[in-house]
Amino acid sequence: MLLVADPAFAREMRIMGGSGGAEYTMRCKAGSYMTGIHGRAGDWFDAIGPICKSLPTNFARANRLFLVGPVFVAPKGGWNGRTVNSPCSGDDRAVKSIAFNLTEPGGGRGRYVDNIEAVCAKIDIRMDNPTVITIPTNDDLTGGLATAAEKYFYKPVSGFRGGGVPLFSQSCPNKELAVGIRVRAGHYVDGIGLICGAAPTPPAAYKKIGRAIPTTKKIGRALPSAPKPVIEKLNVNCTSAGQLCNRHARFALPSGAPNGWLLVLRAPAGHCSHVKYYVRGGGNFEYGRTAFLAPGQAGTVQVPDVQTVQIGAQGRLGGCNQGRLGGWSIEVTARAN
Repeated sequence: MLLVADPAFAREMRIMGGSGGAEYTMRCKAGSYMTGIHGRAGDWFDAIGPICKSLPTNFARANRLFLVGPVFVAPKGGWNGRTVNSPCSGDDRAVKSIAFNLTEPGGGRGRYVDNIEAVCAKIDIRMDNPTVITIPTNDDLTGGLATAAEKYFYKPVSGFRGGGVPLFSQSCPNKELAVGIRVRAGHYVDGIGLICGAAPTPPAAYKKIGRAIPTTKKIGRALPSAPKPVIEKLNVNCTSAGQLCNRHARFALPSGAPNGWLLVLRAPAGHCSHVKYYVRGGGNFEYGRTAFLAPGQAGTVQVPDVQTVQIGAQGRLGGCNQGRLGGWSIEVTARAN
């Protein structure tokens, strides 16, 4: 018997951020959890909505908790911007907390939701090994978000570390996970709040024996092993005149990851300015990009089971960057989902 979130008793957290726009509530259906965020964005967010996955009716898969889906709840807000889609990695994680910042007002622009990051936790009541997903906009006006540790431990953040723009963070209480979101939005997204519900209780067999692993005797064949993590350091020299480097780095991936890869993109500690990375596939299709990263900081991007990706970079004025990105490095770690 599972304890799942009943929308009738879901906990609605306050909406944080700007004060404009109308209020909207978007909940996953009963027995489902929020496993990512999708919507539309340009230089800031035009519209967002939750990605939901549901608990299956049985646990034939090794007596473990997992989710099936996904279902994309219609986003609320405006109709401009490119499509953005950032799910949690794996089938056993749901959103536990979010963090975002706002654009600087001025030039006829109000204060709207800029980059968003979310912490995804295991869906059982232990919620161990959190991971971070990033939903960036085209123009990172604010220069970065809290670290994964800051968001995982839910320490209050009094302001944006670069100065000027507050950082907002919100977490579901202990033993609860997100089952939806509330927003204030008009043409753009002004503010966000979580809707939280009880995390599922593991099946009895799971609690007694832990994570049961099927044997070859039970399933009749050996289980395929997941590919080993791929770690590589790449260096690129740019010949372009501006901040967007005209050269890319090629990163090769082995086959055998049907659920895709989580790429951890880290700016080396030896960098002397901030840099933003983006990851593209065939046909110049963009899988995702990080926020601007200080030396030693990292962001993540999800990619499917492909053989190669192209990694590019964009610089920003500051430090040793005097208006042109002359070159960049990156430390890439790829882990199979």
